[in-house]
Amino acid sequence: MQIKVPDYGLPNFLTVRDVINGSFRPVATKYIGENKNVSEDAHSEYLEVQDADLSCKHVVTLMNRNTSYYVHRPIDMHPCWWNLNKVSSDVDWYNSDDNRYVKFVDWNNEVHFFPAAISIVMPKEKGLSWVTYSGYSHDKKLEKAYLKAIYELIERDDFAAWWHKSLNIYLVDDWDSPLISEMMAYIQEGKKRRCQLFQIPNEWGLYTIMCIIESSIFPQISIGLGTNSIKESAIIHAIDECVGSYKGLLFEAFHGRINYSELNSRAVAKHIIKTKVSTTFSNSISNLNLEELMKNTETFFAIINSQCGYTVKAFSTKLQPETLVDTTPLTSRLLLRTNRPLIKGVIKRQVGSI
Repeated sequence: MQIKVPDYGLPNFLTVRDVINGSFRPVATKYIGENKNVSEDAHSEYLEVQDADLSCKHVVTLMNRNTSYYVHRPIDMHPCWWNLNKVSSDVDWYNSDDNRYVKFVDWNNEVHFFPAAISIVMPKEKGLSWVTYSGYSHDKKLEKAYLKAIYELIERDDFAAWWHKSLNIYLVDDWDSPLISEMMAYIQEGKKRRCQLFQIPNEWGLYTIMCIIESSIFPQISIGLGTNSIKESAIIHAIDECVGSYKGLLFEAFHGRINYSELNSRAVAKHIIKTKVSTTFSNSISNLNLEELMKNTETFFAIINSQCGYTVKAFSTKLQPETLVDTTPLTSRLLLRTNRPLIKGVIKRQVGSI
């Protein structure tokens, strides 16, 4: 069942929830001028969430490890570097001989097995403490599902570098799209809200755009992200997600499900000021194809469900896992992104998917 989310002062952005439970997700948002089906996008999000929760059916037990396959336990996931807290069960797991694995394929279509506990969503009592939802995507076309999944991993990796290692962000104030100009003007109409766009740089030649909506009243800060090889597509995705986040925070507050002290709005605002650069970032577009992008980011794919389209899971041994909980391991890549001090902790953000 789908229901329309209240406008919350932005009626030209339509937000639709595909209701599973009381959670704000699965949800999709679009501006009235966009050429996309918001109901279809919300349903894709629904299938993604549903399949993610059932992906443990792909777990296999490897008692005798066949040498014709690659069986991995990524060193970057070792609990030698932790965000804030170590959970003894996580440390015990890494030192154990857990034989639960999931089959993935690489850029050469070769088979690799990765530990289920760190690569897919597992039942709470069987997984680890950190978030493994990132990297799931659903689409009618397999290659598009793959691209959406790897873009999400890169997006989260870039966001973590900005938050934890103070990676500079660059103001974005030019684009080749009247639609974006219209969206930006509409959000800021009446000067009730301020909307800014920033680019988080990466070495993949992709645009990772962060949209920030600031308001004098709750929610003071809303964040949306978008990653794409096309600048305008990344911007529109980020704006839609940011408006979805804005509405999601109001929705959760209305239903009494927000711990306001965890939102860190003041800290986020200060971090934006500290890291933003007013010059434009000169992006070196490399036009990597999917296989090259997989290889460079060390990303592997598993098809979770191939009915009603494709739900896939992307897993990277290089990119930083999403740091929404303070027990997430911090990868060497994250620690080396800048020479600035490591900022520990988490940034709570309500993500309103497109």
